[in-house]
Amino acid sequence: MNPGGSQIFTITPNAGYLIADVKVDNVSQGAISTYTFSNVTANHTISAAFGQLCTITATAGDNGTISPSGVISVISGADKTFTITADPGYRVSNVVVDGVNKGALTTYTFTNITLADHAISATFITTDFIVYYKFDETSGTSAYDWSGNARNGTVSGMSTITGWTAGLVNNCLRFGTTANTYAQRVAMPTITGTYTGCTMSMWVYPEDTASKYLYYNTGTGAGALRIQIGGTEALRTFNVNIAGNTTASQTTTGVAIPSSAWTHVAFAYDKTAKTCAYYVNGVLKQTLSYTTAVNPIFTGTTNYLGAQSTT
Repeated sequence: MNPGGSQIFTITPNAGYLIADVKVDNVSQGAISTYTFSNVTANHTISAAFGQLCTITATAGDNGTISPSGVISVISGADKTFTITADPGYRVSNVVVDGVNKGALTTYTFTNITLADHAISATFITTDFIVYYKFDETSGTSAYDWSGNARNGTVSGMSTITGWTAGLVNNCLRFGTTANTYAQRVAMPTITGTYTGCTMSMWVYPEDTASKYLYYNTGTGAGALRIQIGGTEALRTFNVNIAGNTTASQTTTGVAIPSSAWTHVAFAYDKTAKTCAYYVNGVLKQTLSYTTAVNPIFTGTTNYLGAQSTT
């Protein structure tokens, strides 16, 4: 070319490839697709390097974002970082990478990306949750806490006829139907903080009329709070064992909950008002009042879900 002239170069990868880098006079210019030499007065060099194309599909559920998002093109062997951000009033519940639960992360980096395509997705949950177990696992002794608070539960005491099984949605935990199965339970980590109330809700599938603990803790005296279900299917009773109150004041007069069927139950405990409201399938069935109130979530004690008996 004539001295003082200009020359444009266009860099185009073949199908299935991306531009990895362009060097001009052995200096990297990045992954550019065009370069212009202007007012040329000396000899120069330009070279391009290419890499095989990989894709990462990044998605976020409601109430949060992942960045970058969509279908992201990357070069095999490169790294790529994603940032997960919850909206105000929410936190990250879970991040799944290539089908594997990675926990409540706020960043994740794919390193040395292989030729296979990848995926990352994030879900979010309100900060009102203290703990949230789906019991979707299929095996093992850990129940993931979807609240984002990292309070994974420890499952113990299961046998060949109990443990992980098919539930209403995905999987569930099946507890024993015989007496003295106290060890079949899910232990939650110690919960700190002071709470003036809480709501516990769960899907239950009663298989007999024996009394079952839905929730209990290791507190004694003024620190005891235990929730039981028992009785026949037409006249189930709920007992919230609150220390310092009479047995009569703690037991409902009976609500219909069928055997061998899934039913949603909830207990809304208000420490200040000293009341506990009982809901079945979203309908308020009864509200009991108490003379003595205790902290509904116990600091320094172990909280459990699902035991047959405490003897």
